[in-house]
Amino acid sequence: MLALCLVSGAVQAQVQVFDNRLEIPWKGADYLPFVLPAEDEGLLVFREDRSAPGRDQRWQFVFYDTAFAQQWQAEATVDRRMTLVRYEYTEQKLYMLFHDEVGDRLQILRIYPADGRVQRTEVGTLNKLEINKFVILDDRIYLAGMLRNNPFVMEVDEEEGRSKVLPSAFGGKSPEILDIYTSADAETINVVVQIDQQKRKAIVIRSYQDDQHQDFMIQPDRDYDLLNGRLAFAEGGMRVAIGTYAFKNSSNSQGFYFARFEEGEQVSTRYHSFTGLDNFFSFMTDRNEERMKARVARRKSRGKDLKLEYRLLVHDLIQRDDHFVMVGEAYYPVYVSRQYQSTPYSFYRRRPTIYQQPRLVFDGFRFTHAVVAGIDFKGDLLWDHAFELERVKTFKLAQQVRVTEDDKPLSLVYMLDDQVHYTTLQGEEVLISASEEKVSSGLEHDEVRRTESEKTAYWYGRYFLAYGYQKIRNKKDDGVDTNRKVFFINKLKY
Repeated sequence: MLALCLVSGAVQAQVQVFDNRLEIPWKGADYLPFVLPAEDEGLLVFREDRSAPGRDQRWQFVFYDTAFAQQWQAEATVDRRMTLVRYEYTEQKLYMLFHDEVGDRLQILRIYPADGRVQRTEVGTLNKLEINKFVILDDRIYLAGMLRNNPFVMEVDEEEGRSKVLPSAFGGKSPEILDIYTSADAETINVVVQIDQQKRKAIVIRSYQDDQHQDFMIQPDRDYDLLNGRLAFAEGGMRVAIGTYAFKNSSNSQGFYFARFEEGEQVSTRYHSFTGLDNFFSFMTDRNEERMKARVARRKSRGKDLKLEYRLLVHDLIQRDDHFVMVGEAYYPVYVSRQYQSTPYSFYRRRPTIYQQPRLVFDGFRFTHAVVAGIDFKGDLLWDHAFELERVKTFKLAQQVRVTEDDKPLSLVYMLDDQVHYTTLQGEEVLISASEEKVSSGLEHDEVRRTESEKTAYWYGRYFLAYGYQKIRNKKDDGVDTNRKVFFINKLKY
């Protein structure tokens, strides 16, 4: 089956659809399109056409159904002085936020997957505003960022074309906005801020609703710093917060905490060290796992906990009927030693002296494993699992694992080269142990020569998307180029 791909000018290349695979002819791995799953409605593929003439950016959108049949295509222009900050799919619409830092303007594009309509809103902002994240609730956009080194929260009303600053003073020293998200009941906007208080790092979660707001302050024990946090509802509507903690003055995650609130006040906090989890070190070889557990035991016999050297990239908290599920990806920064030559000039020397100087250079983030933990509404640990991330290294810190979002068994998926790795869990039971399968390239005699910029995304139900750039050689099948370069999207079920 053939359909139109994203086009440039009047040239229209052909998109090829195979069984559960879409291929778009592509020249190289630079400036690949964005892929946005739109639940069971389909998926939206969009990109900026950098070859477009004139002063405006030209953005192109193509929407496909779940069988990869094209439904519509559309275009939108944006002033070239604007920079895409973020995009979000929510309330069955794509929101794209552009910011002109020089002109102090915001522009929001709203694209409707149902019919391809594009709406535009522009509002003014304050000078030197740095926007980190945004969320949407009831067609209002809430921005979080920093303004002259201070936290800043703003509400944008698209219909009225106006904006207003929300109360953004959080107390403490060195406040830093970590996150902004909508509550599970879609009633409030929650902003997570880390502050320095009494030489420890605490967390403040502020909930905005209409013109009111309420603060939930999470204070750490004296030996700990808090790294992040999320509000949730437990039994009887009680508010709880779950996040990760570190030893004081460390950025390495040591475990997770569970704080309970009554009438907005923190009444209790429980700490669970990762060293106490049954499977935290199970991604290692048997010998290394035994060594780590022996080290943990020796430290605990002295009344101390073994300090870990992992950082944890925490996913959104998953809430089930009677427990929470926390998913995090353990990683650490990698540095390598490089030799640099320097030749200082001297007036008294005719021949310059060349010095060799070693320097430590950042060489990316190495991911080791994903941690999955079940926590009941009282803060007790129910079960835990570890899922090894083999050879995953990236220079951009971003989540590598995708997780199902329905109430059925939990599947974790990531892609490396042309292999998809996955596991499926049901509480403490492992339904499918860590497995892998090769992503189909569409034709029997295809030979995949290279896979780059590979990613996965949760789509709907039990379906995921795997996509990226591939170079493929095929000398036998008819109707296909011997060498083709494509942006591919595969539909997978786990």
